[in-house]
Amino acid sequence: MYFAGCDLSGAQKSNLMPNWWSLRPIAAQAVPEADEELYHPIDRFLSKERHARGLEAVGPADKLTLLRRVYLDLIGLPPSPAEQQAFLENTSADAFEQIVDQLLDSEQHAVRYARHWLDVLRYADTDSRMTAAPGIHLWRDWVINALNEDLPYDDFVQIQLTGRRASERTRMSATGYRSEREPRPGDMFALGFLARGGGKGENAENLAINAVDTISSAFMGMTVACAKCHDHMFDPVSEIDYYSMKALFDPLVLRKVTLADAATLMEAGKVRAETEKARAPLEKKRTDLLAPYKQRLYNERVAMLPADVRAVILKSEKERSVKEQKIADDYFPILRIDGGKINAILPDEIQKQSRRLEKELDEVNESLRSEPQIPVFYTVETDPVREQEKSYILTSADPSRPELKNEVKAGWPFFDGDVDFREGRIEAFADWLTAPENPLFARVAVNRMWQWHFGWGLHKQSSDFGRQAGLPSHPALLDWLALEFVKSGYSMKYMHRLMVTSDAYRMKSNITPAFAASQKIDPNNIFLWHFRLQRLGAEPIWDTIHLAAGS
Repeated sequence: MYFAGCDLSGAQKSNLMPNWWSLRPIAAQAVPEADEELYHPIDRFLSKERHARGLEAVGPADKLTLLRRVYLDLIGLPPSPAEQQAFLENTSADAFEQIVDQLLDSEQHAVRYARHWLDVLRYADTDSRMTAAPGIHLWRDWVINALNEDLPYDDFVQIQLTGRRASERTRMSATGYRSEREPRPGDMFALGFLARGGGKGENAENLAINAVDTISSAFMGMTVACAKCHDHMFDPVSEIDYYSMKALFDPLVLRKVTLADAATLMEAGKVRAETEKARAPLEKKRTDLLAPYKQRLYNERVAMLPADVRAVILKSEKERSVKEQKIADDYFPILRIDGGKINAILPDEIQKQSRRLEKELDEVNESLRSEPQIPVFYTVETDPVREQEKSYILTSADPSRPELKNEVKAGWPFFDGDVDFREGRIEAFADWLTAPENPLFARVAVNRMWQWHFGWGLHKQSSDFGRQAGLPSHPALLDWLALEFVKSGYSMKYMHRLMVTSDAYRMKSNITPAFAASQKIDPNNIFLWHFRLQRLGAEPIWDTIHLAAGS
């Protein structure tokens, strides 16, 4: 596998960034020596940068400020008065670390950070265009459970792409590491990540396009959407690259899974059949009651039409020509009879009978609405027919406009050689994406986590590591964190603990006149000489209000 600095072929050459930082291999970084007694590696990196610029750090926040900060950050709730008092009375040297461990072990931490990740992965409970909306909450619950058990980040991503977790990895010649995978109960729900991209009607073909856009920004720190129509103007992603990556997901189709046993399904079917049996005669009786009055209104409207149009309308559909059928369709809105018009001409006795039948129908329909809903979930699977079909560049990313002269093979950017697809297209891509050698995978992840804790990432654009987004503010620290992440076995809780136990996280956020010089040198606090004020999100505000109200 390769990234920057390699002999990219064809359309990629014009966009090549020979040494762009995000595509270089992650470099091992020695933790800097520090003049003062700094024990935390993160603080040593930051202290070196501050000293080089003559910046003075503001010092630690008071205990209650720090406690409130870490509670709202890690679980999205404030500490109770009892928890505040207990922390103030705890004089042990590792009192704060004890709190951090307690919060990271709580299920509420998983709920809080699932919200962060689901925002990145474009989760929504409801979406009128999303076929997979029923049951999509089961994907959300899977994410919460994965974070709660500290599922390694590479597995976290792989399972959402393949529905199975890797039990071990073996080296193969073509695509580097390949994984032995095994299915586990519940991991099917992780595929809600891909299923959510499938839509209804005109949006039904967007599953593959949505997969490419979300995966590239969420896990690779690349914005590739402009390559739908042309080679990327600034980054080494060609139009061919984009549609090669889309071809990985072209064979996928949605599959509806019913989450109920046979007995439940039979009982629900029985209730529905009984309801339909009660409704059918009522519907017929009401239709027959109103039919003469509906026909009378219809005849009156037809009689008002021009003679040539009336002649067309009076013909049956089989007798009409194509042109005549078009005329009939155009006049359909005029001839349509709605219920209000019919009621206006009904005799009093017929109106009473109609209202009585409507009431009986409403009662039957209400019993149908109160019927227990059968839970369903939409997953994805490979369609063997679609898997054999060719993939093409699409004009303006329109699925109805394939460029039949521009066929593409499944693949992805930054990879040379033949891809081994014996285990599946997406499986091969997932192995490449999550491999330790991939410089984007770990960098993007730790930068997101840093952003969630400190307000800004070490690179300001968490989903775009391309040329237009510029350079990271602390490249050495970012690489050191990325390698620590890999060494930890991709433990997200380990990285959260590492970041929030640093002195940088424990600093004051208020700035006194004594630090005017630092404010002048670094007004945007790029070098973290104080803790950055952050806006509290909607969810913690809502939860805090309800917690305070006891609800």
